[in-house]
Amino acid sequence: MEWALVLSGGGSRGAAHIGVIQALEEEGLRPPLVIGVSAGAFAGALYGTGHSPEDMIAIAKRASKHFFFDFDWRWVWQALMGLWYKVRGRPNASIWPGLPSGILLGRQLEKLFTNIWGDCTLDHSTPQVVITATDLITGASICFTPRDLIPQNPLPYRRFVNGIPIAKAVRASVSIPGVFHPVQIDDFFLVDGAVRTNMPTDLAQSFGAKKVICVNLRDPDQPAGKPQDLLNTMLRSIDILGFEVDLCTIVNKTDIVIEPRLGAMGAFDFGEIEEAVKAGYTATQAAIPAIHEILRIPVGNAEKPEEVRDPLPETVSSETLIRFCSRRSQLK
Repeated sequence: MEWALVLSGGGSRGAAHIGVIQALEEEGLRPPLVIGVSAGAFAGALYGTGHSPEDMIAIAKRASKHFFFDFDWRWVWQALMGLWYKVRGRPNASIWPGLPSGILLGRQLEKLFTNIWGDCTLDHSTPQVVITATDLITGASICFTPRDLIPQNPLPYRRFVNGIPIAKAVRASVSIPGVFHPVQIDDFFLVDGAVRTNMPTDLAQSFGAKKVICVNLRDPDQPAGKPQDLLNTMLRSIDILGFEVDLCTIVNKTDIVIEPRLGAMGAFDFGEIEEAVKAGYTATQAAIPAIHEILRIPVGNAEKPEEVRDPLPETVSSETLIRFCSRRSQLK
């Protein structure tokens, strides 16, 4: 396998992956393998099941906040009932019952995914797609794979699972801890894949990828703005906690890192989908010569897709930042 594309998590910022994919497609650069984490799992699964960038943009716009805000009100009602019992003269009644495992049930999210993929699995994805989630019981990274994709080298804290519906796998991968209820699959209790690692380049290498290109959506050099609500606060906290792990990955195991300039876009800013797509597209366009160089494909000689889509408008104001890394390089 010549190369793999790793798509990291980042909430609504994951729309940048669509622009990345579109720019690569226009150059005829289709990765044999895509590994998706959280929002990257959503984008990668769409790509691997034949959705065009235009389709992906439309679907991303559908994934607006009303799809997600299905609160788990049970504990609120239990607290209100406890307060009512106290007022009625039962001093031992509990006002604060056990809190839920997530404030959002995730039912609307899973319904959206089921509407897209039905019961389809990753077995026939083209390119092949791997989706990761994190098991809260063992701490392992659970990797959902096509049946015929077998790792060449064993990895610690990795479990490989196949035959799971794409909708279920993506639902598990995007389950931000404390925000969405975890997903039970077999004996696993699953949350967001980014909890373990947001850019699993070692996973790409275990499948035989000679070169790895990553899309990083969380760069501390890009101020993300002050989180305005609980959800953005929680996701931003996960970003900060995981950045040191990502930094080691970028330096040691990644050939090219594409970093779209997303500015202060928050994880739930679904009104900025098009801006994120453009940022991903622009960053990838700037990286194309370097990608051709590491893949040893002369610019213009890559296999073009049957239908070359119109590029996005050239008047994209977003800056781009591309970091080219090897085992001997260091980030500035």
